[in-house]
Amino acid sequence: MFAALFGRRGAESSPRVSRAAQRASQRRAALSDESAFWENALREGSMAWRGRLPSLLRHARRGVPPKLRARVWAHFVSRARRQYIPVTWPPQTYCTYCSRPEGAVGDVLREIDLDVDRTGVGSAARTRQLRAVLLAFAQRNPAVGYCQGLNFIAAMLLHVFRGAEEEAFWGLVVIVEVST
Repeated sequence: MFAALFGRRGAESSPRVSRAAQRASQRRAALSDESAFWENALREGSMAWRGRLPSLLRHARRGVPPKLRARVWAHFVSRARRQYIPVTWPPQTYCTYCSRPEGAVGDVLREIDLDVDRTGVGSAARTRQLRAVLLAFAQRNPAVGYCQGLNFIAAMLLHVFRGAEEEAFWGLVVIVEVST
């Protein structure tokens, strides 16, 4: 009976397994195509993307492959930062905001500490990074300070940028300042 249902090789040649194998192969091919698109787009630079915005949006909706996500996001954050955030003199960097005394933000620090503990980022090192990013953001934007929920956005950015605090900080700045 088993041989009649599945042939001589057993379960390997069943239609169900072959369809699953085909779907897995199609997913790998699609991911490879997406990776090729994004690697090519990064190589060409943003000037080449201007004429291909519909294609770029279509690929972005499909998702950026995980291995390229940090590079693609960093490119867009950097571009938005150059295009939309005014340059100050002297230039303000992430380190400038980190080196300011914590007392400058007062009550905001307490709110950040409460929310960082609730974020559940996992390690103590990532918690310190998240706190530093949120504190630097609050010092850059004293009018906004800290709003509940920024911790989740900053945690996601830290995850995408693999713990790079400065990239996560500027990503948060671009999301909040450019989007409003």
